[in-house]
Formats: sequence, structure tokens, C-alpha cells
Amino acid sequence: MEIFAKMGRKKPMHIIKAQELSREEDDSVKLSLFDLLCIGVGCTVGSGVFVLTGDVLTVAGPSAVVSWLLAGLVCLMSGFSYMELSSRVPTSGSTYAYSYFALGEAMAMIGAVCLTLEYGISAAGVARSWSSKLIETIESYTDADLDVLHFWYTDPDTADMDAYFDVLAVVVMGLSTVVLAFGLNMGKIVINLFTVAKVCLVAFMVIAGFAAWPSTGYGTEAYSSTDEFLPYGIGGMLLGTSKLFFGFIGFDEVACLAGRANNPRKTMPLAIGGTLLLATIISGLAQASLSGMIVPCDSHPDWNEQNPDAVQCSTSPSFADAFRLIGWSWAAAIVSFGEAILLPIVVLLAFIAQPEMMAAMAVDGMLPSIFAKENSKGNLTMGTIISGTAMSIIAGCVPFDILWDMISLGVLVSFCLTNSALICTRLSGPEGNNKITGCLIFIWAASFSGEYMLWKGYFEGYFDSGVDNSTLNDAVLYGAIALIAATLLVAIGMTFMFKEVEESKAETGRVFYAPLVPLLPVVGINLNFFLMAQISWINLAYLAIVIAVSLVWYLVYGIGHSAREFDDDMPALDHTNRSSQSSQARRSSQSSQARRSSRRQSQYLAESLKAHHKDEEINESTVELAEDLEPDSK
Repeated sequence: MEIFAKMGRKKPMHIIKAQELSREEDDSVKLSLFDLLCIGVGCTVGSGVFVLTGDVLTVAGPSAVVSWLLAGLVCLMSGFSYMELSSRVPTSGSTYAYSYFALGEAMAMIGAVCLTLEYGISAAGVARSWSSKLIETIESYTDADLDVLHFWYTDPDTADMDAYFDVLAVVVMGLSTVVLAFGLNMGKIVINLFTVAKVCLVAFMVIAGFAAWPSTGYGTEAYSSTDEFLPYGIGGMLLGTSKLFFGFIGFDEVACLAGRANNPRKTMPLAIGGTLLLATIISGLAQASLSGMIVPCDSHPDWNEQNPDAVQCSTSPSFADAFRLIGWSWAAAIVSFGEAILLPIVVLLAFIAQPEMMAAMAVDGMLPSIFAKENSKGNLTMGTIISGTAMSIIAGCVPFDILWDMISLGVLVSFCLTNSALICTRLSGPEGNNKITGCLIFIWAASFSGEYMLWKGYFEGYFDSGVDNSTLNDAVLYGAIALIAATLLVAIGMTFMFKEVEESKAETGRVFYAPLVPLLPVVGINLNFFLMAQISWINLAYLAIVIAVSLVWYLVYGIGHSAREFDDDMPALDHTNRSSQSSQARRSSQSSQARRSSRRQSQYLAESLKAHHKDEEINESTVELAEDLEPDSK
């Protein structure tokens, strides 16, 4: 059907290159490798160190240090895909751009929804989290009652979540919008300063934590034996890995800023890989320090009686709590107020990619052109204000628990899309391959089913101390393992059945190459679905509703305004007509179609550039830029 052919339309590489060149030639703000690392580290090193390091101790104990390393490796499975695609498709949009190039328009729209959850909605969620943290910190050191800043729309005594209008969350989200609306140059200065300050705070926490070991009466004992290091066994360490994976959310955000980067083909893989490496090292050191400072009461219920001269155990482990227990109230104050002061930068960091992604969609015709309009200084002012206003409303009204699970699901689906896009880029090429598509559909279906069976049908009960393990159904476990193994066998089979397409080979030596494709991307897809399975069904239903609404928007608006709508070089639409022609006539027809297609896309690109640079005049050479980059159009 014609509508399905349109939904599968892909964005040609020569258009992407034309947009890349137009970005290189303009005088808008550029991001260096240091800028991108500050954005990546600023996004990932935040709640992971301040919150998750304490939470994971009650699940994994000191072995949480290894959990951080394993979580970093899990992220790397998908990180490799981002590193290669960010150098192959060096344009703004991240998963949206990769999906549009390799999977088609409809999948690109789904990718855009997932990125909105990761960027804009994440910023709103962090704003609410910061508001609660600030109020808690101020109230713990003063007699102030700041609950008046929360306007409950349910009974606060019976509510099981933060069901209130949050004034402070709206304020910090609004301020982030204002900073970004003034331009990326101002934004990156603020981000770099706050990120350096945050790293300095974490360095203080780590150094002071190690220095406090002798005062705790615990210290090196945390690593003295297997029983101490693994109080909850290997299972606890693996469960900790699942929790800590979300401490790396944001590492891929730098990929959405490729259009603003200096030399993105070289810079982006370094920025993504560097972010993962630095986040793993910093978080791992913080975890090692905290593990020797504090004793969780859950794993050591008799600690206080058996060690009266040592530090008391804690029911809610954290750096601030650890410093208080050993009498270092000054250090606890530095940590508490430092976190409250620096956490707002995560709001700005999470939101910074949202206008860029929406601008990329507007350039492609998937959103109104106002989101792509830049002022004379190259700032996406209107798009920033519109999206920032929407996120401020969400930050004020929607409970954090709902936001967090939706964010996590969006991130994991976007990872799966990026892994799939890399497989298609390597093995399918721009024309597509139905066999590759069939393999990916099977991998998604089998992986989703297998991982949900593995967690919901077995591991969820296995890790629940209140469930008798003898009641677990081993048949469910074996069935899940069989499905997961089938996806890996298909990936291995694809390696031998399909060769890398010529378009991909042509980039050899110019782009970063991820190892073991398609096996590692399929491993990444399985790991992502396993983590998704740990989120409630109701939130999965919420995500399905959001995706359905976005597809309705696509069918009503995007499919008719898309730049690809002007491209009549679509094999799926004119296959019947061309098949009746002689080979010579077919070549002539294809050449003519390519010229018309390239010209239409060039004209659309020129209109998009006018939207980007409304105060500049677009000359004829710019109009023909995309056509010049397409060899078949000559």
C-alpha cells in the first residue's frame, strides 16, 4: 500500500551531507570536544553519584563497585552504535536522525517521541526531584516550613506520590529555558562552569570518604571477604547492575548535538565514548569510597550491638548521612547544599538537546517550520520557548514517579532503535532489504518476549525474598533462554548471510566502526528489553499511548509535509511501472527521476535553510548544494 511505502521513506545521505555542510559554513556557536564531554558528564554524573550510590548498597553491598562497571559495559553495547552512527550521520537528531536514515519516517517519529521523553520530560522530572531535594535540605538545617510551595491536588496524607503543583520545579525549568533561549554560547559557558564544579564536589566526596574510613570502624572490612563484599550474592550484584544502568542516562545526549559540533565525524565518537568512560570511573570511585564509609542496616542488622565503638549502621545510606554518622557535620553540609545548588544544571543539560531535535524534525517537515527558525545569532529562540513552556507545565503538574518510568522506557526504546539502525546501515543500505527487516522483526519480537518471560516469569520472584523459589516455574526460564538464544543465533547467521553494502564500505577509514555487528547490537537490544521488563505494565501502556498519539500526528501532518513527500524516486511506488520498461529505458527513467528527486530535495533544503537563517539570503549555489552532492543526478 502507498501509505506504508511512505511510512518507510528514508532520508538520503546527500541531503544529510548538504545540511552538514550548511552548518559548517554558518557562524553559529560550535561545540568542542571539551564542551561535549561537559554536557555528557554533566548529564550522567549527578543523581547516579548523589542518590544511586546509596540506594544500590541495600541491594548489592560493596559489590556495587562491580555493578557500576557492568552497567557501563551494558551501556557500551548500545554506545558503540551511537559512536558509529554519530560519525556516519553527523547531524542533529540522534536516534531520530539515525532512524530516518536507516529505518524510515514512521520509526523516526517513534524515535523522536523517545528522545522527547529522554530530553524534555527528563528535564521536567529532574526539576521536580531538585525541588524536593532543596526543600528537604533547607528544612533539615532550619526551622522553615517550605511545603507551602507545594499545592496538592489530592489529600497529602493519603497520596502515594508527589501529586502536587510544584512551584520551584516550574521556576528552575523556566530559568533553564531562558538561559538556552539566549543562545548556546551562554548555555555552554554555564554548563561548563557547573559541570566542573560538580566534578569538584564529587572529588571532595570521594577523597573525604576515603579519609573517613579509619573513623568508621568499617573501611577496608567491606572488601575483606567474599561474604562482606557480596552480602546478597551474585544475584544482588546483577540486580544492582540493573539499577545502576539508569545512572548512565544522558550519555547519548551528546549525539543529538552533532549538528553543533566541530568536525562531528571525529569528535562525536570520542565524546560519546569519553562520556561513558569518565562516568564509569567517577561513579565507581564514589561507590568504592561510600561502601567503606557506611554500613547498611539491611545487610548488617546486628552491627550496632556487635560493634558499639564503630559507626552506626544506616537505613538510608548516602554520603551526607555517612558524614553525619561519623560526626563530620561540615562535610555533610557541603554535600547536601552542593547537591542542591548543582542539581539544577542537570535540568538545563537534559533540556539542551530538545530544541535541536525538534529543529531537525522541522527541517524535515515533520513539525511546523517555526521550530527550525533561528535568529541572527543562530539561536533556536522560538523553538526553545515553546518546548520549554510545555516542559515547565509538565514539571509543575506531573508526579515524578510517573515521569521517571516513562523516561526510562523512552531511553531503552531509543537504544533499541539505534542498534537496529546500525544493523540496517551496514547490511541493508538506502534501498532496504526485506530479509534484513524480517530478521529484525523476529529479533525484536523474540527478545521482547524472552526478556519479559525471564524477568516477570522468573527473576522477579527469584529476587523477592518473600517468594519461595521452589514455586518458580523452570519451564518459563528455559523458554525465555531459548528465545533469547534464538535472537543471538539469528544475529550470527546474519553475519554470514549478508555482506556489508557498498554505501557502508565507502565510509571505511572515515568513520568509527563498531565491533561485531550485528551481534553486539542484538545483545544490546536484549539487554534493553530485560531492563524494560523491570518497569510496570501500566507505564508500558502509557508509552504505547504516547507513541500512538505521535503516529496520529505523523499521519495527519508529518506524512504530507515531509521533505520526502517531494521525492518521487521511491522504488516502492513506481516498481510496477519501471518493471515493464526495457533496461535502457529504465536506466534513462531512473536517471531522470534522480535528477528531479535531487532538485526537489535541494529546493526543500533551501527552504529549510531559509527557515534556519531568515535574515540571510540563500543564493542559487546553496539551492543546488544537495544536487551537486548526488552523483546520480549528473
